[in-house]
Amino acid sequence: MTGGLDIDGGDLILNAATTGDVDIASTATLDLNDTLTGNLTNAGSTDLAGNITGSLTQSVGTTTVSGSSRVTGGLDIDGGDLILNAATTGDVDIASTATLDLNDTLTGSLTNAGDADIDAAITGSVSNASTLDLAGDITGSLTQSAGTTTVSGVSTVTGGLDITGGALILNAATTGDVDVASTATLDLNDTLTGNLTNVGDADIDATIDG
Repeated sequence: MTGGLDIDGGDLILNAATTGDVDIASTATLDLNDTLTGNLTNAGSTDLAGNITGSLTQSVGTTTVSGSSRVTGGLDIDGGDLILNAATTGDVDIASTATLDLNDTLTGSLTNAGDADIDAAITGSVSNASTLDLAGDITGSLTQSAGTTTVSGVSTVTGGLDITGGALILNAATTGDVDVASTATLDLNDTLTGNLTNVGDADIDATIDG
């Protein structure tokens, strides 16, 4: 479909490989079960279980990944909800009006300015400027300019945690070097395995093994 698919209402079900940009309006739904070669723009409800060779952008609505999916051009979530219940590949950008619920492995970098609940491993770097609840491992670095990162599960951050602003709350055993800047705070309530560099405000109520 050279001219693409513009779905202003009703349901679009793609059970076979499809080529063309797809635009899903707020009153429409998409069920993608095979490869899409093209960009997907979602303002409605999308259930993704196939690969996208292109980008996925969302202004409002909900995108749910229920099968292993690869999005070559990344996932840009300007609003609404992104729910990843299966292994996903692609960089993810969460805007201030959007939310992310990550329950399986993400291979790619995450940039968060919204509300992110991470209960799985990320292979890539994480940048947070808002609310981030972390209960998985990060193969890469975690940087934060503002907002709050809370570790509620055992986590390993290979590239370390660089907190230049906001608050870092560690309520569970964490591995990785931690750097807290003058405009940031650290509340440590469980074991940290790594080195701590603090020029901010740090409350240490647990063991540091570093």
